[in-house]
Amino acid sequence: MEYKYLISRAELINVKIFECLSRLICSAVKKFFIITETFVQPFQKKYPYYHRRFNRVPTIDQCDVNETACIYEAQEQWKRDKMVDSKIVRILKDRYIDCNYYEGEDAPVKCASIAAVSEEAATNWFIKCTYSLSLN
Repeated sequence: MEYKYLISRAELINVKIFECLSRLICSAVKKFFIITETFVQPFQKKYPYYHRRFNRVPTIDQCDVNETACIYEAQEQWKRDKMVDSKIVRILKDRYIDCNYYEGEDAPVKCASIAAVSEEAATNWFIKCTYSLSLN
C-alpha cells in the first residue's frame, strides 16, 4: 500500500485562504513602502535624532509684560542654551584633563592652547549664566 499525502478539502481551502491573505498583506506592505519612498522621504530633512534644532524665539527682554507664552518660551530657550554651553565647557575641561594626563611633564607647553580655550569658555559661561541668574 502506497502512502500519499492526502489533503482534505477543508485543509486545501485553509491553505488557499492563507496564501491569499499573505499576498494581500505583502502587496499592502509594498505599496506602503512605495508611498513612503516617493512622497514622505523626499520632503523630510535628513539629520540624526540627536541634532534636534529648535526655532529661536525672542529673548525675555523682547517679550511684552503680559505675554506669558513668550516669557515661558524665552526661559526654556535660555535653559537649553545654558545646558548646551555647560556641556561644551565640560567637554573642553575634559580635553584639557586628558591632554595633561597624556602629555605628562610636557603638559604646560603642549596643552597651553587647550587650557586657554577651556578657560575662556568657562569665563564666558560664568559671565553669561551668573549675570542672567542675577537678573531673574
